Amino acid sequence: MSLPTYFTRLICVCSLLFITPACLAKDATNVIVDTGYIDVHTGPGRGYPVFHALEKGETIELLKQRTDWIKVKTKRGKKGWIHVSDVNKTRGVNGEVVAFSTPGFEQFSNRKFELGFSAGQFENSDSISAYVGWHLNKNIALEAHATQVVGDFSDSSMFTANVVLTPFTNWRITPFVTLGAGTIDISPDATLVSTEDRTNDVLQVGGGIYGYIGRRFVARLQYNNNTLVTDRNENEEINEWRLGITAFF
Repeated sequence: MSLPTYFTRLICVCSLLFITPACLAKDATNVIVDTGYIDVHTGPGRGYPVFHALEKGETIELLKQRTDWIKVKTKRGKKGWIHVSDVNKTRGVNGEVVAFSTPGFEQFSNRKFELGFSAGQFENSDSISAYVGWHLNKNIALEAHATQVVGDFSDSSMFTANVVLTPFTNWRITPFVTLGAGTIDISPDATLVSTEDRTNDVLQVGGGIYGYIGRRFVARLQYNNNTLVTDRNENEEINEWRLGITAFF
């Protein structure tokens, strides 16, 4: 399979992953509309049609939040989505102020999960990667990476588990270092000579930077030095560069 085909499939998968799952709003409660009217959409986005308008004084229930959209339920049982800025135009049943914020840099600094994909160079071959990460705290995370390499003479699949250290979490351009290990499966593209597929252990040391883009997205530039543990007298070292985009939750 060609690299463009892999890349297309990976983009499709990651596009689904980057749709932030709806989460229960921490302050889910009943609120009262405190403005002239609020448009209610059928889905979490301005591209969805408006099917209802909330009137001033109407009581609604906040159900869950997806990025900067809130799902609500009216007293008559109608359910739809309103923008977070409209929620800020409501008040609590006791008159208290209701405030919701959109995802921002503060959420990036306190993120728990990451999903990302990237494209780059694995020595002299093209590569694409996808990963998922879980943050133990602000400075330490665990990640699992899957990488597909497409070369002129062989194709490879690499899977690694990594520990990532981020010392400066309050910077918008944030450096990190990573240490990991895994395996790589190499399949030579030989037509005239009989060759065998091989599997090697991989030791990985790397580093890079995050660049906060906005909302729930950051750019990620990473360099890895991969050491393939072989049966020969010398191990094989491969340099790798990746550039991609990451969604955080």
